[in-house]
Amino acid sequence: MALTASLSAVTAADGTFSVAGATAWNALTGLPVTLSGIASPAQGGTGIAYFTAAGPSVARVYTFPDAAATILYSGGPLGTPSSGTLTSATGLPEGGLSLTDLTTNDFSTARHGFVPKGTNVGSFLKDDGTWAAPTAASTLNGITAATGAVTIASGNNTGIVWNWANTTDATACHTLGETSPATNGTLTAGIPNQVLLKLTTLAGSTMSPLSVYALGVPVFSVNPSASLPQILGANGQSLGPMYSFAGATTTGMYRAGASLVFTTAATDRLTLGTTAVFSVAIRGIAGSGTVPAVADPTNATGIFWPSATTVGIANSTFGELARFTGGTNTALFGLSAMLFANLGTPADGNMCYCSDCDAPTLVDSTCTSVGTKTGSFAARVNNLWKCFS
Repeated sequence: MALTASLSAVTAADGTFSVAGATAWNALTGLPVTLSGIASPAQGGTGIAYFTAAGPSVARVYTFPDAAATILYSGGPLGTPSSGTLTSATGLPEGGLSLTDLTTNDFSTARHGFVPKGTNVGSFLKDDGTWAAPTAASTLNGITAATGAVTIASGNNTGIVWNWANTTDATACHTLGETSPATNGTLTAGIPNQVLLKLTTLAGSTMSPLSVYALGVPVFSVNPSASLPQILGANGQSLGPMYSFAGATTTGMYRAGASLVFTTAATDRLTLGTTAVFSVAIRGIAGSGTVPAVADPTNATGIFWPSATTVGIANSTFGELARFTGGTNTALFGLSAMLFANLGTPADGNMCYCSDCDAPTLVDSTCTSVGTKTGSFAARVNNLWKCFS
């Protein structure tokens, strides 16, 4: 049967509908076609009933990939698709980052980036983006000079110890000094205001600011509990007095019990005890008539001990001047012998024994030495020497 009606009049067909002859459907133009239902992609449709294009008011061109893909949309996850370039994005959540063990985006000297994964072995992060173990550059050798006042508050972190194993002579393990002499230093009440080293504690502190040990034994320390400043030293002994001198290590001062002892050449010379305000104990040197054991500053006149019960007065030029002897029921006073030529002209009131004076003939005979010269006591009276016996 031949189809003579126009396509617009064709409403339905049962079976197969075709156009015979050389004219095919694709050669037909200008024929109005009315479709009902959903147009398939082959008919220029989407195959989806719920798809609407809105927005453009004039012809626009939207380019889609020539492959199956999922389109990003408002409110959708940025993780789909899994690749692509993200630009001008804001509000990226921390949970959206994938921090896997990759080094691609770690920072370096050429760019910013992520911190490299830690080593957990005590290394430090260098400015070139790598981890490294601490070396000498991180020790005292790496400390540079301060450019201003520095305060370090260590709190209760005690136990900082510096130890050396020195085997080289003429070396100092730690030195505090100057690069140039200090200037403008002053004193306040005798206390210097400019010091190289100051060790200080606060009022009420129980900690000593300084304690010095030698060979594991305490030498001296500062008492932290005293109400007044106090230096506490070791006791010492004759062979090694606590306070001594570099040129004479057996000369100085030490403590023996409750007494303070001064020693020279490892021999005790002066002892200050508790039984008197001031007491002297002379030990080891008895002295002589011309070398007093205890003398004046010029070592000319002083006292000596001729025996255990006798003390004498001596002069380095004139010899023994007098002596006092004591014992059981005994108390003697003796004057030393002087020659007539050595009597001199002392002040009135002086008295001596003139060993070569003549025996007096009168009660107040003026002393002479021209006769028997048997000796006599002599006393200085009215500017004259008077002999008596």
